[in-house]
Amino acid sequence: MNVPLLILNTGFVVALLKGIGIVALAFAYLLWAASRDPVRNIAVVDTLVFMLLAAALLNVYAIVSLHLGALYPEPYLMARAVLQVILAVAVIVLRPRHGARATQA
Repeated sequence: MNVPLLILNTGFVVALLKGIGIVALAFAYLLWAASRDPVRNIAVVDTLVFMLLAAALLNVYAIVSLHLGALYPEPYLMARAVLQVILAVAVIVLRPRHGARATQA
């Protein structure tokens, strides 16, 4: 995996990182809005669980298939994956069990 250093210094990388930051800010806002009423916004909570598990699998894939142990310490990547799985399990355990109920006056 030899990436020329010239590619890493382009404006494309900066634009890509800004785009990822915008998506992260938008998802953080969705999580904040969903925290007000998690029963009605259960899809956002489930999306958070999916993203945590997908990121954990991506870290394991990076170690096993891409051999990124040469660029990043392998224990760091494994610790990140384990922490992400623990957070996903915690969110699954704490998520609301039932759907929204209509209130009767």
